[in-house]
Amino acid sequence: GEKEVHSFGGDDWCLIDFRKDTSTVINGFDEFVPFEVESNDIYELLQDWYKFLCAYENGEIPALIPNIKS
Repeated sequence: GEKEVHSFGGDDWCLIDFRKDTSTVINGFDEFVPFEVESNDIYELLQDWYKFLCAYENGEIPALIPNIKS
């Protein structure tokens, strides 16, 4: 059960077609020419971003106060 490609993005500004070796970064508005990135680099970026978000939301980054709505 492996998928050949997994597409994800927060909106149409930046979408990633994630494949085993090479991923493609595209834009729903044709604001930039699609480009390829090694999938391992994308995976590492997402891992680092997740760690940052967890630290941010837990108030663990000095001088950055999370915007938590009550």
